Amino acid sequence: MNRSLARAVFALVVAAAALPARAQLLYSFEDGTQGFGPNGFPVPTVAQDTVGATQGTHSLLFGLGQNQTFSGALTQTVNPTVLLSPDTTAIAVDVTVPQGAGEYTGAGFANMGITYFGSIPSQNVFGVPVQTNGASERTVDLAPGTHTLVIPLISTAGTPIRDAFGTGPGKFTDLGGFQFYISKSADDDMTVYLDNVRAVPEPATGALACAAGLGLVAFRRRRTAR
Repeated sequence: MNRSLARAVFALVVAAAALPARAQLLYSFEDGTQGFGPNGFPVPTVAQDTVGATQGTHSLLFGLGQNQTFSGALTQTVNPTVLLSPDTTAIAVDVTVPQGAGEYTGAGFANMGITYFGSIPSQNVFGVPVQTNGASERTVDLAPGTHTLVIPLISTAGTPIRDAFGTGPGKFTDLGGFQFYISKSADDDMTVYLDNVRAVPEPATGALACAAGLGLVAFRRRRTAR
């Protein structure tokens, strides 16, 4: 490879590393709630809506009353291959905060996180939550408008959530549910609209693929020059 080509390859690899890896769409809510329903007591509000739709024309309304301090929007419609993939390091979701009614204006806190529900059917164990840790939660005490939240899939044990699943001792063999939860103080109600839920792969994956492709191009050019 000549010096000019080497410089070009290096520049493209650096540029590729700076680009976000391709995310995979999990839920768009165009065909209803895609199995999402309320999980908690008092029961939160979970329903298909159109407010804040960023992927198509529909979204998911997720609302909590003032006295609800921890509630979820839970679905059993899951894609274990993607959600438990080593390449999936976070979940991105577009969150729309309404103006006025439903907007959180309390003096406390309102955070969103994710729960996977694990099962071991052979042992009659079902629906055990594996929850994101506090550092991975993202605030939804936000200004009215649409925001993209990226929630790292790190459990309360400080390890990737997928580590709780597998075939070894103490591992959950099945992924039975996926949930967004909101944890907030009991000083105000709140409503958010969720859309365009996607699995975010390791950023380095795209850069490595690009580097491999560029290396192959360089190799072919080098062979052609011989």
